[in-house]
Amino acid sequence: MTICKDLLDKYGIEHQYIEGHEPVLNYEAAQRVDEKYHLEGVESKCILCKTKSDRYVLLCTLQGKRINNKNLKAYLGEKASLTSPEDLFAFSTYQAGCAAPFGYPEGVLYIIDPEVLKHEKYICSAGVPCDSFVMKTKDLEVMYKNLGVSYEIVADLCD
Repeated sequence: MTICKDLLDKYGIEHQYIEGHEPVLNYEAAQRVDEKYHLEGVESKCILCKTKSDRYVLLCTLQGKRINNKNLKAYLGEKASLTSPEDLFAFSTYQAGCAAPFGYPEGVLYIIDPEVLKHEKYICSAGVPCDSFVMKTKDLEVMYKNLGVSYEIVADLCD
């Protein structure tokens, strides 16, 4: 079990959790897993960045979106770069390509792309290639409130 499963259960957030499926490290594999397990929702993309001042920021957006570095820098007031696979693992124990929408150490700023909230369900990696879960998008905010973390809903940070 992963930290994501533990947190979903702890806070009573409705979810569908799938363990031990084929490794999902790209969207083609994600589509196969979604079809095999009848997962419904929009595919997540969670991007952990680190600012010049060593602050971590997690962007929760949708499959296929990319960070708009100019807008992100303007919003944060400093440059932010994607964490390396090694830094992601050292910071969170999540594997590269498997960043989850929550479950990070204290101090992370969580940013939700408002496009996510236009969908009912969010299909997420659980931090490892062979575990995924589906949750209601509105429950992202519920999770962040339960965890007592800082989060914001910000448009135009991803294209």
